[in-house]
Amino acid sequence: CVLVGPEGFVGRYRKTHLVLTEGFYHFPGTEFPVFDTALGKVGLYVCYDMCFPEVTRILANKGAELLISVTGWPNVTGTDDASGHTEYMLFQKARAAENMVPIVVSTLCGQYLEGHSMILGATAGKVIACGGYGEEMVVGEMDVQREIVEARMLSMGGADLLRDRRPNLYGELVEPNAFNPAYNVDPRGC
Repeated sequence: CVLVGPEGFVGRYRKTHLVLTEGFYHFPGTEFPVFDTALGKVGLYVCYDMCFPEVTRILANKGAELLISVTGWPNVTGTDDASGHTEYMLFQKARAAENMVPIVVSTLCGQYLEGHSMILGATAGKVIACGGYGEEMVVGEMDVQREIVEARMLSMGGADLLRDRRPNLYGELVEPNAFNPAYNVDPRGC
């Protein structure tokens, strides 16, 4: 994913979580850069990365004030669920809410694709603007800094999900364990 602004090339992000056959023709990224822009500090993530809360948490911990997601999420039901209850929408709303950072989501549309590009606020994944299934431009207005302040000061009585973390307790997240399906898999594929 390439980030381009009025000044030209700003930076790039390589998708870190490959799904299904993507590993046959892509190499996964290994970094989570945050870019300084006129809009503030911007973090990017791509498609399947949205399923891993660690990706957006790292970007938020690095100071991202706006997250941009690009995806080609499949629509396995074949229905236009504009109510916001599709798996894809729930993932995106959760990432905004748990990091208290607004997200701009750009999606592919067409047969078997989800569509529904959207702009989400930082407070509980509030939908500021949302498109439908078809090709269209989604436009909305938001004060990014105000969104962040409101999420961190006004929601949940002033609780701050980034400040109140306890990283010293989370070491188990990176340790192999018997409940991880990959635990007993030989990394050589044998």
